[in-house]
Amino acid sequence: MRNLGLWVVLLTLSAVPSRAADMSVGTNFTVLAPNQVLADAVAKQAEAFRRESALEWLGKELPDRNGRSVITLDISSDKDEGWTWPIDSPERTLHQVWLTTSTERAMGSTLHHEVVHTVLHSYYYPEVPPAWASEGIASQADDAERKASRRRILAGWSRAGRWPNLQSLLQSSRIGHDNLDGYAASASLTEFLAERGGKTRVVEFARSGQRLGWDKAAGEFYGIASVADLQVAWQSWAAKQASN
Repeated sequence: MRNLGLWVVLLTLSAVPSRAADMSVGTNFTVLAPNQVLADAVAKQAEAFRRESALEWLGKELPDRNGRSVITLDISSDKDEGWTWPIDSPERTLHQVWLTTSTERAMGSTLHHEVVHTVLHSYYYPEVPPAWASEGIASQADDAERKASRRRILAGWSRAGRWPNLQSLLQSSRIGHDNLDGYAASASLTEFLAERGGKTRVVEFARSGQRLGWDKAAGEFYGIASVADLQVAWQSWAAKQASN
């Protein structure tokens, strides 16, 4: 499969504008960036984030070359965007990651967020992690500004007494980039579950719920009888968090 992977890399490179023409090839990441120094630095940092995130959320490192990724980076002073297209073939060829952000965030929170996605998708493969878990876990790597924004959303729900429905969130197949409520609920639920049972349990709860149903998984992993009871417990915890 190496030849197939190489062809994908070459085709990707040929489609990238000249501003992202320098390439760094590492064990698990190929980075296309505006200059060689930046490409090398992002590739090195991505490897560190991959190892750190796997140990944090999976309890073990991923094998090398399990879900290799191509990261295409454009530097921007007014945008902070990231997007990951996960592997979708039996050969585990490549994840595609696009970043348009500052140099600081390309080495920090935005890169970290997208690398978490590649870790989760590699671990779950050939299944796909639930959207709430993928975004909720990745959002734990976000910077203080984004976390503060989500906390304000929680505070608004608490004041109004109107909360997102967890059953709908758990069953969502996608959370769009502009769905700020979806991101806030996913991140908050992930934080709540991690505090209750540890981070690796969140990943396994998400996998079990997807396979066997969310009521059963809530009981098995957290001793909570149903999603309705999980809703009550989460809202109570989240309201206290929002008020701090």
